[in-house]
Amino acid sequence: MRGEDYFTVAPESEDYTTDGYETTAIFLISTPQYIFIGIIFNLFTKFRMPLYKNYLLMIIVLIQLSITYWIILVPAKFMRDNLEIQHLDSTFKWFLCLITISNGIACFLFELSIYLLYQHFK
Repeated sequence: MRGEDYFTVAPESEDYTTDGYETTAIFLISTPQYIFIGIIFNLFTKFRMPLYKNYLLMIIVLIQLSITYWIILVPAKFMRDNLEIQHLDSTFKWFLCLITISNGIACFLFELSIYLLYQHFK
């Protein structure tokens, strides 16, 4: 990312700054990951209500994901200002979406394999 023409180096300061492309990318990647992990941890537990039967949770998760991807893809000016998000190239925004979705799928497959191994050796 540092090699891209839109990258600007943040000035060095003793104060902690949150503006910069690195912090923007970390924030935009970690937010959907937290949501996906919450969904995945809910799927493979016997003592919880299944996700597809918990309609309120499904609605909340869908709202959270839609807001999160709205912030990634087309953030309004007030959102960028309040969250201190840098303006990113559209291809990089889609790349961030691809990273988060592929990470969610990889986490799901990993948890599924652990669950199936547990069921096999139980």
